[in-house]
Amino acid sequence: MREKNVGIELLRLILFFMIVIIHVTSVGIVEQGYGLEFGSNNWIYSIITRVLAGGAVIGFVLITGYLTANEEVTTIKKRIIRLLKPFIFYLPIYFILNIILTNEILTGSINTIKYLIQIQGNLYHLWYVIVFLVLMLLIPYINKALKQCTQLEYKKLIIVLITIVSLLYSLSIILKTYIFYGLFVSRILLFITIYIMGGYFSKYEIKINKYISLACYIGIGLLMSLMVLRIADYDLQIATLWQVLEINFVGVILSALFLFLCFAQFKMKSKFVTFMGNLVYGGYIVHVGYIPMLIKIYNPFKYVNDNLYWLHNLGFMLIIFTCSLVTEMIRKIIFREKLMEAKNK
Repeated sequence: MREKNVGIELLRLILFFMIVIIHVTSVGIVEQGYGLEFGSNNWIYSIITRVLAGGAVIGFVLITGYLTANEEVTTIKKRIIRLLKPFIFYLPIYFILNIILTNEILTGSINTIKYLIQIQGNLYHLWYVIVFLVLMLLIPYINKALKQCTQLEYKKLIIVLITIVSLLYSLSIILKTYIFYGLFVSRILLFITIYIMGGYFSKYEIKINKYISLACYIGIGLLMSLMVLRIADYDLQIATLWQVLEINFVGVILSALFLFLCFAQFKMKSKFVTFMGNLVYGGYIVHVGYIPMLIKIYNPFKYVNDNLYWLHNLGFMLIIFTCSLVTEMIRKIIFREKLMEAKNK
C-alpha cells in the first residue's frame, strides 16, 4: 500500500469540513426557513460556500482510488469491518437523539428505524456508507481489470464512464430535458468511475501544477456559483438548484478533481494532520446528529439577515466539525483502536 501522503490527509479534513458546510447551509434553503432574504448578500454567501463545498464526496472517492486502485486487494473483510464499526457504535446515539427531539421513546425509536430504512431524516447522510460498501465489494474485481489496462485504455475507459455518468446528465440538466437524470444518476456507477480516475492519477504522473489546480478549483467554483445564482433569478425551484449541484454534474466533478490534484502534490510531514485524518470517517457518521442538538444551544440562523451572519455560520460549522472529530477520537480510545497508522490498510 501507498505510504500516507500528509497532503491527502489534510485534504480529508478539508473535505469533511466541506461536508459540514453542505449539511448546514443546504444551498440557502435552510436559511430561507429562518427568513433569509432571497438575493441578499447572505443568500449569495450561502450559495458560494455550498458550491465550493459541493465536490466533497467526489474528493473522498478520488482519495480511495488514489490509495487503493493499483494495489492487489485479496480480502475486503477488514475494510468492511472498519467501515461498519463507527456506524454500529453511533446508531444508538441517533436513537437517543430522536427520542430527545420527539420527547417520546416510541416515536423517536420508530423515526430512527424509518430513517435508517429509507435513508432520510437525520440519517440521510448514510447513503454514502451504503454506496461505499458496495464499492468495497467490487474493488478486488475492478483492480484486477485495471491491472490489465494500458495508459491509453485507462484514459478511454474514464472518458466513456464520465460521458455516461456525468456529461449526458449535465447536458440534460442544462437543456432542461432531464432525459438522462433518472437513467444515469446511479451513484454506484459514479463511485466506480471516480475510483478509477483516482487510480489513474496514482499510477501515472500528475502533470498539472498544484497552484494551477487550486486556481482551477476556485475558478470553477465561482462559475458554478454564478450559474446557480442565475438559475435562482428566474427559476427558484429547490429541485433545479439541487440538480445543478448534484454530484454527477460535470462542474462538481471537475471542482473536486482540481482540489484533489492540488493536495495530492503537497509534500509535507505532520503527525497532527495524520492523527486528525484518521478521525474523519467516524466524524462523518456522527456529525449530522450534532446539528439539531447544537441548534438548540446556539442557533446561527437567527442571524440570517445580520451583516455578521457569515461569522455565526462559520463558527457553528467549526463547532460541529470539532465536536464530531473529538467524539470519534473518544470512540477510538474506548475501543483501543489505532489513532495513527503508518500505512493505509
